[in-house]
Amino acid sequence: MTKIHPDVPATFRRAQFLHFIRHFLEMVIAMVAGMMILGPIRALIIAPLGWSDLFDRPELHALAMAADMTIAMSLWMRYRKHSWISIAEMATAMVLPFIVLCTVVGGCVVR
Repeated sequence: MTKIHPDVPATFRRAQFLHFIRHFLEMVIAMVAGMMILGPIRALIIAPLGWSDLFDRPELHALAMAADMTIAMSLWMRYRKHSWISIAEMATAMVLPFIVLCTVVGGCVVR
């Protein structure tokens, strides 16, 4: 991570800050859009199969939401010309903590 030194011009620091804010807002919008668009699509596909009660389990619902956010964020990153390795790193960072925590806490045990 780059450190900001006192001799760095204020305009450069401001540009870095605005770049960070834009990037953050893009990520939030992409993930919210993923949940709002892919969530209902998933529900429409799963309901006729009779698997709707599967998402009554909070851990599976959370995993599905993480998948929705990851898919949307991956699409946005690809649109912004990110590499496949960067997209894979982001997807791993989105899903792996959930899987680790769910396993450690014991919420992902099949009942």
